[in-house]
Amino acid sequence: LFVRGVYISRDPDLAAGVDLYDIRLDRDRAAVLRKSDLEHQVSSLWVCAVRNEPALLDRYFDMLSADRKCSDVALADLYCDDEISALVVAAFRKRYGDAVPVSLKDANSAKADQIRRMLDATTAVCSQALLSVLRKGGAQCELDDLLQEGEARGRCFVALADLGEIETQKLALASELANLAYPSKGPCFALLDVYESKA
Repeated sequence: LFVRGVYISRDPDLAAGVDLYDIRLDRDRAAVLRKSDLEHQVSSLWVCAVRNEPALLDRYFDMLSADRKCSDVALADLYCDDEISALVVAAFRKRYGDAVPVSLKDANSAKADQIRRMLDATTAVCSQALLSVLRKGGAQCELDDLLQEGEARGRCFVALADLGEIETQKLALASELANLAYPSKGPCFALLDVYESKA
């Protein structure tokens, strides 16, 4: 950590050295700075750096995806705007293709397994910092939403004319039972949509 070009200390939570201007120093040249202030300043610096020097995107992505939480990206989701978030999503797609980003706690969950089977997709385990920026960039990270999408893809509409005779009879019987339970003005049969599921 430098302040106006003067070395102050080594901060193990910083992934890169920084030279900050607007920090007070005490008599012993120790920075008078709260951890949250440092995280705000450094997180915003990295977003500006990536915007001005796109070659830094890979390094920024590595910091976001690292297991160790560092001050450099502690507040990345707060400071990443649409442009930088989209760049991070593109970097994710470049490395992992169409893989679904999941958190470490969800990586081996039943939901993640369902998504892998239902969508025929792979998953990529991501840090919370990376997941937050991916969400902000529009990447689909919510497992419940992905499961609903998979279920919708797994169903296809079946026209009534395509039903067999036995299926039509069973549907008519189910419609009559529904009309007995919930009387309506017209035949319930006409209000039904039939879907076929792959499962």
